[in-house]
Amino acid sequence: MIILNYNSFEDTSKLTLSLVHSNLDLIIVDNASMDNSYERLRQSLKDYDNIHIIKNNTNYGYSNGNNIGMKYAIENLNPKYFLIANPDIEIDTNFVEKMKSYLDEDSQLAAVTGVMKNINGEINPSLIAWKLPEGFDDIFLNSGFLLSKLRKSQNPVSYSSFDSLPKNNGIHYVDCIPGSCFMIKTDVMERIGFFDENVFLYCEERILAKKIKDIEMKIGISLADFFVHNHKNQEKLKNLLKHQIWLYQSRFYYNIHYTKYGKLISPLIILSCILGLFETLISNI
Repeated sequence: MIILNYNSFEDTSKLTLSLVHSNLDLIIVDNASMDNSYERLRQSLKDYDNIHIIKNNTNYGYSNGNNIGMKYAIENLNPKYFLIANPDIEIDTNFVEKMKSYLDEDSQLAAVTGVMKNINGEINPSLIAWKLPEGFDDIFLNSGFLLSKLRKSQNPVSYSSFDSLPKNNGIHYVDCIPGSCFMIKTDVMERIGFFDENVFLYCEERILAKKIKDIEMKIGISLADFFVHNHKNQEKLKNLLKHQIWLYQSRFYYNIHYTKYGKLISPLIILSCILGLFETLISNI
């Protein structure tokens, strides 16, 4: 299990201790935290042999941090699967065993997760799994104005229903699943070259999905299993804009490097990003 920590001592410690008596090797990668997380974690978790804590001197983002944890595991622990987890999730050993069993039973299944709930137990269907964007999709996703006026608020990457999707042994095959909690086969991660480290934050899921699709394997979701993601929203305008810029940079990178017509429509993508930032400024003034 790879847990990427950044200024999240309380969440990381809580998640780790909840699973420390399972059969998991728990690898915490501290991404150059500025709140003394690394030292506090080392001190509080020092008595557990199945906990490994790695310190990065620079925060290079989600992809790099998780890659470091996975490569450490390959070199030292010979894992069959990786469970990638944000510190602010809640799962139990039953969830872990179920995900493992799904991967064991389906040779075509590369990665799998359950249904994500928020801290109040609510489910947002558009966030538990979604389609790979194509064509002009990101232009509409970048701007609420364009989405409402030209697409009539229809999210171009949302599934209208999971019932119609192909499935195997109760697992529905989807394009993308949340990067906050999922299990993936180690040999698949090695085959696709791990996460793409050219994105700092956001769009890791779609890049991973595209790589898995390219090797003709599947991603799945179990509607019978759940995990909780206690995601904390960025409330200040400065933080909102910073994360929005990271999101737009990652979407632009994905379109240029992973889609057929990304370079051709790149001017439209840039214009939609500018419009989206302007909308955020206006709505928060």
